[in-house]
Amino acid sequence: MLPQYESFLDATPEKGVIMVEYWWQTPSRLNAKKARGAERETRGAKTSMIFFKRVLSADKCWCGSAKTFGKCHRRDDDWTYVSLDPDRRTYSPVVLLERIFPHINIAHVRAQLERDQRLLPLDKTSDYAEWALPAHPPIVNDIGQLIIGTLDVSTRGLRIETNSEKRVEHMTGLVAQMLGAVLGKNETRRAEPQKTFHIPRMRE
Repeated sequence: MLPQYESFLDATPEKGVIMVEYWWQTPSRLNAKKARGAERETRGAKTSMIFFKRVLSADKCWCGSAKTFGKCHRRDDDWTYVSLDPDRRTYSPVVLLERIFPHINIAHVRAQLERDQRLLPLDKTSDYAEWALPAHPPIVNDIGQLIIGTLDVSTRGLRIETNSEKRVEHMTGLVAQMLGAVLGKNETRRAEPQKTFHIPRMRE
């Protein structure tokens, strides 16, 4: 689903969109972090990358409206920033979000997540642990492994961080499934979106 690397040299807003994605990268053997006083564990690093995705005027729009790009979200004045949806068929506007669940059993949640083999480790101390949630099925290339967001456990509770509305909802459902429990009340904070996008509804 991700595009091939395309040149930004002749890229203009009406020719496509800017994709913003997160990747998990395995550190080199020399720079790998090691957990002290425990079994050695290599952890990765999160990085963000941008790509130009060319969209022809007659192509279906990235938003999933079933309209053509030329009659939907094509722009000639400013860039659209998007990220791949969990369904891997459509894209959503980039909005940075964090969702915090403060009323959880921190020790229990951390133990459950540390055992889950689907998560990619990022950081680990006595009072903090962070993981990346990979796209499924996996997308791996020379950059690393595509992830849809991160989650961490600290004294604040459980926190989910990602870059679109669809991703945060998807991740919330997955984490609840991993823990086998209802997560309870949450606080969701969002950064101002780069633009306000209207997603046309499909006619039935």
